[in-house]
Amino acid sequence: GGGEFQPFPEVKVKGVPSPLQLDPISRYTHRMLRIEHISQPAVLVHDIDEAMDWLHGVFGIFPSERVDIARSGVNNAVYAFGNRTYLELIEPYDPESSAYRLLKQNGPGWHMVNVDIADDDFEVLDAEIRATGARVVQRNRTEHVAAAWHLHPRDTHGVLLNLANPVDHDEHGMWAGWAWREYVLTNTRVVDRILGLSLATDDLETVVNTWSSFGLRFSAPEDALNDRVVTAHCEAGTFVQIRSPRCDGSSQSDDSPAAQSLSHWGQGLCHLCWGVRDLARARSALEAAGMIIERSGESEFWTSIENAPIAVPMEFRQI
Repeated sequence: GGGEFQPFPEVKVKGVPSPLQLDPISRYTHRMLRIEHISQPAVLVHDIDEAMDWLHGVFGIFPSERVDIARSGVNNAVYAFGNRTYLELIEPYDPESSAYRLLKQNGPGWHMVNVDIADDDFEVLDAEIRATGARVVQRNRTEHVAAAWHLHPRDTHGVLLNLANPVDHDEHGMWAGWAWREYVLTNTRVVDRILGLSLATDDLETVVNTWSSFGLRFSAPEDALNDRVVTAHCEAGTFVQIRSPRCDGSSQSDDSPAAQSLSHWGQGLCHLCWGVRDLARARSALEAAGMIIERSGESEFWTSIENAPIAVPMEFRQI
């Protein structure tokens, strides 16, 4: 949303060891700032009507909000799913807007992600966010949002991140339209909820260090799909992964979600993970829409960005 532009000076955090050097329990326990939910990823599209038609044709879903946000120069649609998770589509039309420039530069794909942070006094949260060293490019306070901070992508390793402290953490009408609950039963017939997302980087330790300062506790690195992967689970049941190509010189090192994302978009958001109750039904719906299944296992599969107006890699997991 809109708001006064209020940049903060960069604040360096001294004496904080790398989270990879700490055990999972003690890692950043001195911080009060805490991401508790990955609520609303947002995707840029060339044609919002085409994207909406595609989503309806594949998943049978309807937007709980469809508006023209004139102050930002974008058309917007939001879809409500289980566990208070939402997918936002953004079609920029104002050549002066940052979203428009990003779409022209990189093409359709990731734009930003809204997350809920744990409750605390505004002054306390404001100081903690400043202490991370990330610059705030926009700060909002409204009737329904106690405070929200948009962080500069250069300080979050390519992610436009909105840290929001809603007045009511069970109510996201300010993002998804006040009737969003009426859409959930319809929208969860094929996909049930957004489980989480990942970031791609070629510097795993640095990105983990930064995102740990937002109160996330990451697992030890593991190998998955030719990536090195760490995962942080939020209190509300969603997750954040950070993925980096193994870069071990093998022929498979360039065939991984992180490597492909870095090649296409550079450092930043990588893939979106859906939770589904009937994996076979979801796969059948996507294949019928012409989607290419790139990777698959007994309890999950991945789709490529080809043949879809929603140009982000997607993983579908059985829940």
